[in-house]
Amino acid sequence: MKPPLPAHLTRISNLRALLAIALDWALIAACFVAAIRFSHPLVFLLSAILIARTQLALAVLMHDSAHGTLLSHRRLNDIAGQLFAAAPLLLVMDFYRRGHLQHHRAPMVADDPVANIFGIDDYPVTRKQLVWRLFKDATGIAYFLSARNLVRARQRGRNRHKAAGHSKGFYAIASIVAVQGVMIGLLTAAGHAALYFGLWILPALTLLPLFGRIRAITEHAGYRASEDQRFSARTVVRRSWQTFFVGPHRIHYHIEHHEYPNVPFYHLQQVHALMAQQGRLPAAHLYRSYGQVLKDVSQLKQTANTERMLCIRTRSIAELSVYAMTNHLPEQPANKKKAYLLGLLIGFLPILAFFLLIIDHPTTLLGIFTGISVPDFNDRTLKIALACVAMYLFL
Repeated sequence: MKPPLPAHLTRISNLRALLAIALDWALIAACFVAAIRFSHPLVFLLSAILIARTQLALAVLMHDSAHGTLLSHRRLNDIAGQLFAAAPLLLVMDFYRRGHLQHHRAPMVADDPVANIFGIDDYPVTRKQLVWRLFKDATGIAYFLSARNLVRARQRGRNRHKAAGHSKGFYAIASIVAVQGVMIGLLTAAGHAALYFGLWILPALTLLPLFGRIRAITEHAGYRASEDQRFSARTVVRRSWQTFFVGPHRIHYHIEHHEYPNVPFYHLQQVHALMAQQGRLPAAHLYRSYGQVLKDVSQLKQTANTERMLCIRTRSIAELSVYAMTNHLPEQPANKKKAYLLGLLIGFLPILAFFLLIIDHPTTLLGIFTGISVPDFNDRTLKIALACVAMYLFL
C-alpha cells in the first residue's frame, strides 16, 4: 500500500493551469513574430526548435487534461485540453485519454499503447539502431510510418477501443478545424501564410516526434512490466535545459506521476521530495540527464539467445548490471525494405519544404556557412541553384 499524499498536493489550481497555457502560447506567438520580424535562416531554425518544444509542452498539458488534473471543473477541463492543447496538434483528446489510461493500468505490458506507439518495448538496442530511430524522427520518416502502422492496426482490429461518441467526435473535429483555421488566418493576414507550414506543420512532423521519442525512451524504455510501477519508470531528478526541451511541465518526474497520477504537474517536484524523504524512490531509476539514459539503453548489443540486458546508472554513478531481462522479440514488418523506402521518400518532404522556404535567402545561408559575402540576386533560376548549394552545406 502506498501512503496517501497530503491534500494540498492533489489540489488543482486553475490559475496555474491557465497561466501555463498562456505562457506556452505566448512563446509560440513570440517565435512567429521573431521569424516575421527577422527574416533570417538562423532565426527560422531557432523558432522551429522552440515551437516543437512548446508543441510537446502542449501535449503534456493535454496529458494532464486527460487525467482530469488541468482544471477543477471536469467539463471545462476537457474543453480546455481539447481546444488549447489537443486541437493545435491535430489530436482528439478523448481518444488519447482512452489509450493513456490503459497505459497507466499496466505500463510496458504487451498491449501497452504508449510502448507500441513509440516502439520502446524492445530496448536495449544497439547504438546504431538508436541513432537510426532518432534520425527517422528528425526527418519525418517515423511520423508517416507510425501513421501507416496505426491505420493497419485498426484495420486488423487490434485497437479495441471504440470511437468516441458522435457528439464528442464532432466537437473534436470542429475544434481542430477552428484552431488550424485561426492560425492560418492570422498568418495570412500578416502576409506570411507559408509560416503555418514552415513553423507549425514542419516541426510537428520532425522535431516534435524526436523530442517525444527521447521523452518516451527516458520514461520507460528498457524496463519490463511490474506490479509496482516505480520499477517500470524513470525520473530525471534535475531540472535543466534538457528538461525544458524534452520534459516540460515537470513530466520528467515520471515515477512520481505513475505513483500518483491524480497530482497536477506543478506539484510533482514536491511529491518527488516527499517520496525521496520516505525512501520510496528506487535509486537505480533516478537519472540526472537524458543523455545518460540514451547511453544506458543503447550500450549493449543483442545476444544470440535474444536476452536483453540493461545496465542502470545509480545516483552515485555506480553501475548495476543485468537489471532487466526479457525474451520479447520486436515485431518485424512483413515487407521491411518497402516500408523503409516509402518512409525515406515521404520523410524528405519536410526537408523539401525547408528548401522551398529558404529559396528567398540562399545567399544569406551561403554567407553563414562559408563566410563569403555573396550579393543578393533577383534571378529566380540562380536563386534556386544557390539554394541547392546552401541546402547541401546545411545538410
